[in-house]
Amino acid sequence: MKEILKPSSFEVKTIELAIDEDSILFDGQTILKSDITELKFWISSVEFYKFSIGKHYQIGFKTEKNQIDIHLRSYLGISDRYFLHLFNQILDKVWDPLTQRIFQRNLREWSENRLVNIAGCQLRDDGIISHKQGLIQKERIFILWQNLHFDKKFDRLTFTDSKDNSIWLNLYYKDNWNIEILISLLEYISEEKKALT
Repeated sequence: MKEILKPSSFEVKTIELAIDEDSILFDGQTILKSDITELKFWISSVEFYKFSIGKHYQIGFKTEKNQIDIHLRSYLGISDRYFLHLFNQILDKVWDPLTQRIFQRNLREWSENRLVNIAGCQLRDDGIISHKQGLIQKERIFILWQNLHFDKKFDRLTFTDSKDNSIWLNLYYKDNWNIEILISLLEYISEEKKALT
């Protein structure tokens, strides 16, 4: 895939995007696919005084040393089909091989150590630990596997404790890396735990 794209409806400047079997080039920066350890994507609205005036498409790739963030914005519906098509085309080109590789690496780590750190969470043999911002400081959240309920919403992944409604957590897609990998791991571990009981 090779494309000279405009990053927004009214942008005059163009940016080169090239994705091949081994690498991703965006705006003069290249990273190897094999080095990518984290990724994220989301779509949000562009707002002006609480009115939606467009859409913001974002895709991020992170390695140990580098990061590529692709931001595409449509305003007032202008070029929205172009940006949605481009967004989906980029994801189609990279998503399956990258997520499979990152998922398999984390699954190996889980199988060997029963401990995985991903998307701001620590998955342990007895449950999941994370933190959320409290009024003054961060609060530690711990939920046992048998009490964990998670739900994928439009803009976030939510965790709740089925035994204690005061224990909950929201992980927003725009703020956290590898959420999709985390969801796959949670599904795998939940099934594994059910099979053991």
